[in-house]
Amino acid sequence: MGVVTSPDRTVPWVDETFYHVIEGGIEPEETLQWSLAPNRFGPWGNAQIPNDAVLTLTLEGLKGIDKQPLWDSPELTEREQARLERLREEYGGIAFSRVD
Repeated sequence: MGVVTSPDRTVPWVDETFYHVIEGGIEPEETLQWSLAPNRFGPWGNAQIPNDAVLTLTLEGLKGIDKQPLWDSPELTEREQARLERLREEYGGIAFSRVD
């Protein structure tokens, strides 16, 4: 899932699911860096999106070389969804970040 936002706009510029295939895969402990080029004819290529826009990605699943899921993100159950809402109400103003 990819969401593109900017500080001066309450509605995201883009809020869509997409997938990316990493040709050749990734070995354990390997680090890769790549650049994704948007399709200029779709919402990702909107010329009005400002340079200070932020792209937030949510990883929803991974497949191995055999095309089988390594990990996925199934839908939350009703109970899990209710718990998430309670936690959001309780901790809504807290922003988490990871520092390596």
